[in-house]
Amino acid sequence: ALAQISSSSFNPGLSSESEIKLAVLTLATVIERLLALSTGGTKLLHDCCVSLMESCIHLKEVQEDGDDGDGAEDLDDDDEEEEDTDEDDEDSDDDDDVREETEEEFLQRYAAAAAGESIEIVEDGDIDDETQDIELGSLDEMDVQQVVLSMMKIRPDLIRAQTFPDGLMERMAETFPEYEQLVHVHRQALAILQ
Repeated sequence: ALAQISSSSFNPGLSSESEIKLAVLTLATVIERLLALSTGGTKLLHDCCVSLMESCIHLKEVQEDGDDGDGAEDLDDDDEEEEDTDEDDEDSDDDDDVREETEEEFLQRYAAAAAGESIEIVEDGDIDDETQDIELGSLDEMDVQQVVLSMMKIRPDLIRAQTFPDGLMERMAETFPEYEQLVHVHRQALAILQ
């Protein structure tokens, strides 16, 4: 279910950085477990690998969008601070009422959505309002790109043995130049198979 939710074709898909990061880390763990159980070459392993790569690309895009937006928001915040000094005390009370979603709640919600049990229709304008950040704790400090890159370096057969959708490996190389060598390994493996 996680591989399906994390794929780029799933709609509405993962939207917040914390959701995507959690999905990437979970997919990496699932792939490691599948490889440890010697279930290499299965459709499940293939789907997890594809979703992992798509999620890494999506995470990088979300992080870049967040970085671009932060600078503009900082300029706007300076102007608003002068006007909103009296309202600061009232705003802090509202922050206490906001409850962050736990990892378990996140997984349950997306499992239910994948099973089609409780798919909510969200208006286009409401998507940003519905996004909730998950408190990742120590997982937030992990370098997701490094986790994925080290897994692929340790298990180059993971890349060689897979047939990926058209353009996915090229998108990985464009998004993450440090993955270029792994893309080259995949191309060589495909050339040998043909």
